[in-house]
Amino acid sequence: MTREPADHGVLRRHFVAIATSTYDDPTWEPLSGVEDEVKVLREWLCAPGLGPRRFDDEIPELADNPTEDAIRAALKNPPPQSRWRAGDAAVVFVTGHGTTRDGSHWTILQATEADRLQSTALRTADLVGWLGESDVQHLFLVLDLCYAGHTILETAAFSREIPRTWLVLPSATKNEQAVTGALTTAIAAFLRDLSSPVGQQFGLDPLVNVTDFLDAVEERLGPGQRLIPLPGSQRSGPHPGLPNPHYRANAQVRLERERRDLAVAKEDLVAGYWDPRARGVGRGSDPGWLFTGRYDLMRHLIAAIRGPAETVLVTGCAGSGKSAVLARLVTLSDRMFLAQHGEQVAQIPDDLRPAPGAVDAAVLATGKTADEVLAQICLALGVPYDPTVPTAEGVDAFREWLAERRAPVTLVVDAMDEATIALAQVLAAHAGRSFLVTRLAAASLAHRPQPVDPTDPRWLTTISDGVLGVFRDDLRAIVPERQDRLRAVHLLRAVAFAYGRGLPWRQIWPAVANAVARDPERTYGDTDIAWLLGSRLGGYLINDREDDVTVYRLFHDTLRSTLRERWRELIGDGLSEGDT
Repeated sequence: MTREPADHGVLRRHFVAIATSTYDDPTWEPLSGVEDEVKVLREWLCAPGLGPRRFDDEIPELADNPTEDAIRAALKNPPPQSRWRAGDAAVVFVTGHGTTRDGSHWTILQATEADRLQSTALRTADLVGWLGESDVQHLFLVLDLCYAGHTILETAAFSREIPRTWLVLPSATKNEQAVTGALTTAIAAFLRDLSSPVGQQFGLDPLVNVTDFLDAVEERLGPGQRLIPLPGSQRSGPHPGLPNPHYRANAQVRLERERRDLAVAKEDLVAGYWDPRARGVGRGSDPGWLFTGRYDLMRHLIAAIRGPAETVLVTGCAGSGKSAVLARLVTLSDRMFLAQHGEQVAQIPDDLRPAPGAVDAAVLATGKTADEVLAQICLALGVPYDPTVPTAEGVDAFREWLAERRAPVTLVVDAMDEATIALAQVLAAHAGRSFLVTRLAAASLAHRPQPVDPTDPRWLTTISDGVLGVFRDDLRAIVPERQDRLRAVHLLRAVAFAYGRGLPWRQIWPAVANAVARDPERTYGDTDIAWLLGSRLGGYLINDREDDVTVYRLFHDTLRSTLRERWRELIGDGLSEGDT
């Protein structure tokens, strides 16, 4: 069963920066760079690319030398409609000067007077207490202030512990004077790396793991600086206050595996076309996200599904909406989708809704060979089928299975005109029964900047060498320089030695790559892995999850054995060159 993400149920997200950079009292020197650091944080949390995980900067004035009254008005006792609730997540950054006196820690503000702290400064524990009474469920609080660790003692006296879904980071322990701005600077440095290709080492999930975040930030702190979360803080697992800019949601709604190929696009659900009531349309009139003018076609397809066995061809010019109608037919028949959106589906007239489970399997044929389409259909339907046998034998197996089945079977195949059938016939004659060789060869041809004649004897000789020949030729096309090929092979070879679901990136992948390379003159790091994944060679890998960590593995075991046992032949410059 799929586990819900850590921010499941979060309704609102708030970002607040309380930053003071200039001071009236000469006791405290001005702090340069505060504006730039807050900007980095804001650009991370409030980026439009985060989609539904984007935070709102509702009180930007607090980031520019705020008064105590302004902070109190915003966070101590705001109007009921503005209060943070259990369904909210918040990130609060406090940066500037701090000090301790009379057993308390104080946040220094622009108008703070050194000899009148209780009258002109903000007691830091009060700020934490206000947030604690807000009932906000998920909080990420950074106190980048000198002696901020003193708040550990003060918050220990609270009548209730901080929630375990909070992450509170004071910049230094009680007796350590923090380098002012050091924590915010370290976090900003981490964020710059996170937003770059190298940041993929922290995974591709919606949220960054707290452990990874703490380790990475501590690495960027200066000498003598420590990172000790407030007792009770969340120390591991994903946190809603740490959105991952590398996460990309699936562009389609979730359907059962058998129909997933033709799922309707998510934008049809979120762009206002899903719910007829949201558009002022009554039941029986416009069903919302069905294209206007496609009702007759939808009714015809539904009638065909309910009637006797037949073949229905949907034709039309490019962009006429064929795929959209087929996607809606498939999606509306999927039981997983119906369970999630039953209320909305009920708004669609009965004659425009297929029965639940009416479509048994759906396939998008774009770029697929006949063997691939057949294999996908058989897998979806549970047909015993060996993908290594000739297509004709596979068709016979499917017919035998179909003859023994009493219930009718409904298949929807889209984009048959875009399948790579002709190319597949040429490749199949020289690749034997190897689906992997055919797939690699077809993908390599499709990505070449200059057209390649698939009947060229030189190219066909490469195919005849099997996986080694095609893989080697593709490497030369992607990375013409021999040293870059060596780098790519070492990095891929590291993954080839991984077991289980794959190899984690952070700290592990570079270490394994250096171990298999055994070259004292070269050291591989995160930038090398980012380079590999940013190239077309990244297509040889798939990412997966193991123990809440993103891992990488080769998409086929034959590639794994080739990289482990015949890797030197991959680096060579000649078509048939052996060990170099």
